[in-house]
Amino acid sequence: MKKISILCLLILSMLISAFCEDVEAAYWKFDITEPGLEDGDYETTIKNMGIFISNFTELDMYEIPDVSKMTYDELVHFGVMHNFINNTKRIKRTEDGRFSVEGKYVAESVKKYFALDITPSLSAEYNGFKYDYSDGNYIFQPERKEIYYAAVKYVYDATVKDNYTIAMVTGEIYNSINPKDVRGEFYAYAGISFNEENEGTWTLLSLHEGSVILNDYEGARVAEYVNLSFYNPWDENKLPQLDSPASFHITGDYPRLDGATSIYPIYAAVANEVYVTNNKEELRQYLTCSRTAEAYDRLIRDKVDVIFVLQPSDEQLQSAKNAGKELHFTPIAKSAFVFFVNNRNPISGLSIEQIQDIYLKKITNWQEVGGENRKILPFQRPENSGSQTAMLKEVMKAEKLPPPLQEEFSGEMGSMYLDVAAYRDNEESIGYSFRFYTEEMMRNTLQRREELTGRIQNMQKNDVRRAGLQKALETLADAKPVKLLSVNGVAPGKDNIINGTYPFTVDLFAVTAGTSNPHVQDLIAWMLSPQGQELIEKTGHIGVRINDK
Repeated sequence: MKKISILCLLILSMLISAFCEDVEAAYWKFDITEPGLEDGDYETTIKNMGIFISNFTELDMYEIPDVSKMTYDELVHFGVMHNFINNTKRIKRTEDGRFSVEGKYVAESVKKYFALDITPSLSAEYNGFKYDYSDGNYIFQPERKEIYYAAVKYVYDATVKDNYTIAMVTGEIYNSINPKDVRGEFYAYAGISFNEENEGTWTLLSLHEGSVILNDYEGARVAEYVNLSFYNPWDENKLPQLDSPASFHITGDYPRLDGATSIYPIYAAVANEVYVTNNKEELRQYLTCSRTAEAYDRLIRDKVDVIFVLQPSDEQLQSAKNAGKELHFTPIAKSAFVFFVNNRNPISGLSIEQIQDIYLKKITNWQEVGGENRKILPFQRPENSGSQTAMLKEVMKAEKLPPPLQEEFSGEMGSMYLDVAAYRDNEESIGYSFRFYTEEMMRNTLQRREELTGRIQNMQKNDVRRAGLQKALETLADAKPVKLLSVNGVAPGKDNIINGTYPFTVDLFAVTAGTSNPHVQDLIAWMLSPQGQELIEKTGHIGVRINDK
């Protein structure tokens, strides 16, 4: 069996050239090495995979549920426009000013990227684009429009069968002119086969907008580390159950749910109790955990019916306004926005003013707040993430944070936690998150080291998942639970959140934007009922009506 180097890497930023003319997007030579060795060109593999997926996103093809079920019109659209953008030498002008490409080239592109055969013979139409077939050519008139590319962040969940590999790919779709204009996340399945010269050929199997919940951790999302399968209704899970059957059920037309990572256990538990189905696997299509920024975007674009998140950023509010959407917020639970330091840091609490000054860089050494003579490394999260919005609105108020240095930036909540938690040389760092995430979800992750070690030992050496799993284990090896800080002398404990003495208590919201689903309002109402609040509290969160008991 040939060995393939596919590592689960995070590429923080990647720009793809405008037309990819100098790269064979579906074919390239792989370094055939043992997974986990350092001589494989993993970054090139990730980059090439981004170019490969961009061949579809640049044509506004963001949703391809099953390549084998694509229509003739869809395949012709891809074949024609792929050649128009990437193989300009094949394109000719017609007498009436339109463009043409030979049908054989269209069929060749379809075969190359989808492993499907078509016989050019008929005209086609796709989303208003018309492709007239005449004398062996497709004649068309393209429209000038914005092009979006794919930046691959992770390649994981790969399985090897003989000389064929199937891998899941995730990342972001961004504007080719303005990379900061991110349309949203995507995930895709692709297959690769090898010829006798070890040349790999990628073909697309499916492509989807949005993010996917990992069914099995496998060390894949090295930066996230939280095993969401603990909370999936369709997996063996840790979801709490009510003492008596739920008083409300939904038997069809299930609302589509999305939200923040730290709130996923709430709406997963609700779906587990309320959504009635004989096949829990069916719930996969109705539950997504794409995190705060993407969840707001998907709600605004009518991709989901209700999201469970924290308060929105100003940019998210403006996006909703621009789309003509009115957001409706219903508090369903409470949490604490917490600050944490390395377990070996002697500091146990800070004042609000000290926290503000640390993040404004007015205080730069722990000695200034009663600690050791060490510089302070204050981590920040990305704009529009739930924790960054809470930091700006709840803690900093009107003060604007200076941009973080590269070493002060954490793209994921899990990576911030582990950066601070690492037992060696990270005593100077400080980070922030939400109480449930740090106290429950990440502590569960730290307890999985023995499990990960056993799984690595049981894997074959050529298993492509092994390298990512090993990387995860190495990062976890030095991590110990972080220390939550008191603020103004008040610890972020449950009692202090309930009585309101902890300064940074935040609401968790169910947010809607005019959904037509008939069950959404009843679902939210049930979550606010005594039984719904009981379930929320059993997840480890704090209900909004706890004082009514």
